[in-house]
Amino acid sequence: MKTGALLLLLAVAASQVDVSISQRVTIDISGGVVDISSCPITFYGRSFSWMDVRLKDSLVICFMDGANDPPQDCLTLNQTSGSDEVEVGGFPSMQSASNFDLPNIKGTSSCFLYFQFISNSEPKVVLAFLSFGPQTALLVFLQTALDSDLLLTAKVGTLTVDSWTTRDRISYFDVSSCRHSGVPLRYGEKISDPENCSTLLCSTSAVLSSCEPGD
Repeated sequence: MKTGALLLLLAVAASQVDVSISQRVTIDISGGVVDISSCPITFYGRSFSWMDVRLKDSLVICFMDGANDPPQDCLTLNQTSGSDEVEVGGFPSMQSASNFDLPNIKGTSSCFLYFQFISNSEPKVVLAFLSFGPQTALLVFLQTALDSDLLLTAKVGTLTVDSWTTRDRISYFDVSSCRHSGVPLRYGEKISDPENCSTLLCSTSAVLSSCEPGD
């Protein structure tokens, strides 16, 4: 993503005085649950309206079906950067996918959800999710230099579906896929569906559709 485009998004977020869209909340080190129903995020083929944020030994953001439900799928950072609180905000965002070097994501985003991890009142790391309907772009913005690489791990249940290391100031990742019976399917991946005597294909826009065997 162009640096200016991300900084503009963060500037808009900071200007929101009031998690629903155009609202900010702050969570302390004990963590907390956030309602993101005004900007649902699709994480590897499943849409979620709640998130659970933890700041103990690692930074953990988990997706949930409801406020009292157990965490389902999680994104973990291997270091806390000394964070003692996290600011969460969301707002409408008409960002073109052309701002990102993510070839399978196209069109325009509908909203933007960010998590700014803070240590001693100093911003350290921003994680931002941009919703493109069935697809989601993840941005990582390091606001201070790190002593070692940042490791991000994405899990669906107990299955690790992706992991990345970065020390770049700005990085971006595609956290999209299809799902069938709870199992994530990569772009272009096919799976047999015996119940319907068909083969299911995950398209490059993360939409699951049926196709003839061998197509």
